[in-house]
Parts: sequence; structure tokens; C-alpha cells
Amino acid sequence: NQKLIKDWKIRWFVLNESGSLLYYNQKGDAQPLGVIKLDARSKVRLATDTGRECAFSVDTGDRVFYMQSNSSAETSRWMDAIASV
Repeated sequence: NQKLIKDWKIRWFVLNESGSLLYYNQKGDAQPLGVIKLDARSKVRLATDTGRECAFSVDTGDRVFYMQSNSSAETSRWMDAIASV
């Protein structure tokens, strides 16, 4: 997967009440750049094959999104929150 990911972009994520993961260019932006719809098929796991620390993936069944947080603790919180959707 390290070869498949050409570049990583910094994004601000919000997990909303309806179980969608909205992503923004930066905190405070009014409109999201996109929405990742999560459901029972969605799977979240550590992405150890990216060569990056604190990376994880979200597989929606249609697409796999790779993300990286600032710390192991933050990664765990995101993974737990996403898995609970």
C-alpha cells in the first residue's frame, strides 16, 4: 500500500451523529470536501503497511481510506469511535 498512496494530505475530520465521517481542508471550514458514509460493513484497522506511524484505514466496502493521526492515543480514539458506528 505504501506504493499505492502517492501523497498524504492534511484534512480535518468530524464523525457526526448519523455515522458519517466528514472531512474538511482545515478546522472551521463551512463545507466539507467530502463525506465517508460508514455502516455495518465498514471496517477500521491499523495500517501498518503504509510505513507511517499512527496510520489506520477505514474500509467502507466500496473504498479504503487511509488516515494518520498525531499520536497512538488519538489513533485508538478514532478507531474506537469509527468501529462503534
